[in-house]
Amino acid sequence: MKSYSKKIRGIYLGHQKLIIITLLCGYFIFEVWGVRYIAERKAEKPNNIKEGCLYLRSSYTDTSKMKILRLTIDGYKVRSNRIFSGNMPYGYKWNGQQRDEFYQYLEYNKEKCHPIQYVDINLLITRKIFIYDYLGDFKPTTKKD
Repeated sequence: MKSYSKKIRGIYLGHQKLIIITLLCGYFIFEVWGVRYIAERKAEKPNNIKEGCLYLRSSYTDTSKMKILRLTIDGYKVRSNRIFSGNMPYGYKWNGQQRDEFYQYLEYNKEKCHPIQYVDINLLITRKIFIYDYLGDFKPTTKKD
C-alpha cells in the first residue's frame, strides 16, 4: 500500500507537526506550573535562598486593570506578575490590598534598594526568579483579612 504523506529526513510530516505541538504544550505546562513547583522545592533548603536588591524600573496597567511592575533583581529584569508563589513567605504575607500598598511604596522609592530574599531557577531553557521574602522597611497600613 502506498503512503500519501511526505517523508522528510526519515519522519513523516504529520509526525513532525505532532512532535512540535507536543513540545509547545509541554513547555507551556512547564512554564505555568513546573517552574513554580521547582522554586517551592528549592526554597525548602536555606542554602538555595539568596539575598539581593529589588529595584523598580517602571509600571503599567494591563488590559485587565492589573498593575504590573517591571523590576530588576540583582541585574536580572523581571515582571511582577511572574515572580510570586503563594507557598513562600512573601506570597502569603500580604493580601491584595496590602500588595497594592507595597507596589505604591516601590513607586515612591524607585531609586532605593529594596532588600529581598529570592530563589533563582536557572535551567537550560529558562531562568526565573521568585521572591521568597521582603526584608525592607515597608509595613502595610491595612489589616489582613
